[in-house]
Parts: sequence; C-alpha cells; structure tokens
Amino acid sequence: MVLLKNTADSTENQAAVSDSDSVRALIRVEYRLRKEIVSLFYLEGPPSGLVERILSLRSLYASEAYIGSHEMATLRYLTLLLMSWAPSELGGHVATLSLEQQSHSVVAWALQACEVASRQDWPKFLSLYTQADFLSAVAMERAATYARHGIMRQVVESCRLRHVRRMSLAKLKSMVAVRDTAFFKHYGLRVVADEDAVELTGENLPAALYQGKEMLVAKFKLLGLSDEALCFGLADPTCRSGPCVHRPPVEDSDEDEYVQVAEGIPHLSHKQRISLHNEIDLLHMHGHRQASPTRSWSRLAPA
Repeated sequence: MVLLKNTADSTENQAAVSDSDSVRALIRVEYRLRKEIVSLFYLEGPPSGLVERILSLRSLYASEAYIGSHEMATLRYLTLLLMSWAPSELGGHVATLSLEQQSHSVVAWALQACEVASRQDWPKFLSLYTQADFLSAVAMERAATYARHGIMRQVVESCRLRHVRRMSLAKLKSMVAVRDTAFFKHYGLRVVADEDAVELTGENLPAALYQGKEMLVAKFKLLGLSDEALCFGLADPTCRSGPCVHRPPVEDSDEDEYVQVAEGIPHLSHKQRISLHNEIDLLHMHGHRQASPTRSWSRLAPA
C-alpha cells in the first residue's frame, strides 16, 4: 500500500512538473512576441528576419497545450503583425481562429483593422490606430505609415486639381494622426504657424515614406511602464490575471464548454519569473541582431 501511494505521489509530482514546464513555455512564447513588438518601437531601420520570427512564434503558440489569460491579446498582436509585415499569411492565420476567438472584442478589433486596411480606407484605419493600445499601435505602425502616405497623396493631388493653395493644419493633423510639422514639410507643404494652416509649395510629392513615431512615443509616455513590464503583458488589452487552461484539441467534441480549467497548475513566483526573464532574454538575443529595448524613448521624440 505504501509503495502504491509513493508511486501515485511520484506520478502526480511528474504531472505537476510537466504542467509547470508547459506554462513556462506558453509564457515564454508570449513574452518573445511582445519583445519583438517592443524592439520594433526602438528599431531605426528595417527589421531583419522579422516575418520568419513572427511565423515561428505563431506556430509555437498554436502548438502549446495551454491557453493563458493573455490569449486574446496574443492573437490580436499576431493578427496585426501579419497584416503589416506578412499580409499573404493573414488569411491562413484568420482561418485557424475559432468563432469564439474571432468574436471576442480584443481580436474582433484587430480583424476590423485588417478589413479596413484591405479596402484602403486610410482615414478609418488611422482612426483605429489612434485608439489602439501601445503594442497594437506598434504592430500597426508599418501599415499606418502607408496609410499616411496614401492620404497625403490624395490631399495634395486634390488641392492641385481644385487650385486650393491653403488648408487647415489642425484638420490635416487629425486626418493623418501626426502632430510633427516635419511630416507636412516632407510632403511639400509649408506650415503657416500664425494662421494654423499649411500651403502648397509646388514641390513634387516624395516617393519615400515618412518614418515618424511621434504617436507611438506619446502612447509609450502615457503608459508609464518599463519595457520589461510591457514584455510581461502588463499593457495587454483587457489583461486579467488568472490560471492557464488546457487548450482544446482540434477535433473537439460537441460539448458547449470551450476550455476546461486545469487543476493544480502552479503559478510562477516572482523569483521564477525573474529566472524565466533571464532565460528568455538570452534566447531572444541569440541568433539575430536587433535594437535593444533598454534604449531611451527620448531619442525618438520629434525635435
């Protein structure tokens, strides 16, 4: 009887260790995804190998046996990153989402942004971008840059056709979600500061996109969180603390419940999180070069 009890205890301990490892793996993937987004905020040039890493993290996340309380935020980030950096992969990704996931407000918002971008409704897209949380906005930034470019081309060409030489600066700022006057100079407009207006200068529209992160810097300052806090999900939309749950198998039964709470899954202590942070940091930095998220945001602030 004692031997049987010891064997049962050993089996339970092994299961607990396995559960703990699975939870750590889930947190590791979510952490790495957020760190990719934070790195995009600091990166000053085009990222190297980003698409491959996004696709890899998406596959890893889908293969995990557990779902954390940040599942919907993670799916939102993946959706927006694919929209901006790998639109050809977006359809396949959306097809893997369940109806419950697609209808959740956090994910549905990202799907709406993708739909708006696909029909090039740039004013609506930038309106969503302005409302977005920080990490979602960073994931959308590349598409937002194209949106601003598209709007400015339409505005300038329309003004030339209608022989309009001056327009409201405040209205333009609202349309393109930019306050930095350098943006408007880039597109051949002269700012008339005293009259809150801009004038056409007669210059040709530039082919190059304007790379500005003013809106992101403002969102980052408003959060008041460290990079580490962002990477651990403290700024995730509708972030709630809670236990991880078993991820349902693909061949799900007809049961009404989407997931069942897994009992006995240990929560990570502060010491374990610090250890996991160090491990993830080494994994992330090994094998590809990227800007360090410890750099100050002030370097990106407009002059």
